[in-house]
Amino acid sequence: MKKREGLVQEIIDAAGETVEAGKYVYKLRDDGWILRCEKDKADMTWISSSGVMFDAWQTWMKTEAKTVNKHEFKKDVLWRDGDILSKANESGPDVIVCCQVNCKGKINPGTAGKIRERYPAVYTEYFEHCRAKRFSSGLMGDVLYSNIDGKTQVASLFNQYKWSREPGGTDFDVMKVTFRELFKNNEGKVIRIPYGIGCSKNESDWDTVLEIIRKEYQANGKNVVEIWKPAA
Repeated sequence: MKKREGLVQEIIDAAGETVEAGKYVYKLRDDGWILRCEKDKADMTWISSSGVMFDAWQTWMKTEAKTVNKHEFKKDVLWRDGDILSKANESGPDVIVCCQVNCKGKINPGTAGKIRERYPAVYTEYFEHCRAKRFSSGLMGDVLYSNIDGKTQVASLFNQYKWSREPGGTDFDVMKVTFRELFKNNEGKVIRIPYGIGCSKNESDWDTVLEIIRKEYQANGKNVVEIWKPAA
């Protein structure tokens, strides 16, 4: 590829595969995001690897992008270690942090408990939502969004009717519905999901949950999905 000056050359030199298509240079990064730069302009755009641009990228891989035809790029979840509530990058996409909740206004341990401790207003909003529907099973399948700041929201997923420390409380059919809504209606955002969501300590349940996440993301995702494990 011919040497260029400025931003286009920075994109070409960065890690990941580069494709030129029409008036743009595209960089497919290892984390699943695409950088786009118009060749004759000094600006840069972040594009999600899913949705319309994802489809276009696959088309280029089969036609114009001969140099990367060997790659089978497929949407998949990304894995992260650390604090799922860490601050979103101000220059990056908006973030949604997920947690599973029940219909009885009682906070589950784990991520939901950490959210209540750090952001009490999120719990208040959740409890009032439960009370408005009389703590009934009619809450099942709801996705409640609560703002933390200008870049981050919490999505409370009503996948569980009663509060319980025992395995078996999650309704996996309802979980499909809540993840489908989450992925379809938050295009371009980063969706953070806690490792083991809805599983208590049952590893076989986690296999089921992970399959639900992947299938719903493959079918409906127009965003980036991350699974976060607490740092050891």
